[in-house]
Amino acid sequence: MISKITPSVHGIGRVQYLALKADIEANLIAGHTRIAIHNHYAEQGKITFSYKRFCYYVSHYSSTCMQKNQDSKPSPILSATSLPANTNSPVQLEQGQKFAHEKNLSDENIKDLT
Repeated sequence: MISKITPSVHGIGRVQYLALKADIEANLIAGHTRIAIHNHYAEQGKITFSYKRFCYYVSHYSSTCMQKNQDSKPSPILSATSLPANTNSPVQLEQGQKFAHEKNLSDENIKDLT
C-alpha cells in the first residue's frame, strides 16, 4: 500500500542550516561575510531559504554568535539626574524647574548670548 501522506516541508531550512553548521561557523571565523556564505551555499543548492532566514539561524544556532552575545555587556542607560551638572554654565536650574526662553529675540539679545 502506498501512503498518501506527504512529508512536511516545515523546518526544512533549519535542517539544511544545521547540516552545514560546522562549515558555516568555520567560514564566519575565517572572516567571510554572512551574505557571501549564504550566496555560496544557495548557488550550490545546499540551502533554499532566504538570506534573512539565514541570518536568523546564524544568530540563534551559531556558537560563535552566542559567545559574542554573552561576552558583551549592555551599555548603562543614563538619565539626566545621573549625569554630572555642568558647573561652567551660567544658568543653573533647580530640581523640577523647566527651562524657559523667549520666543522672539532682538539683535541685542543675540549679541549678549554670543
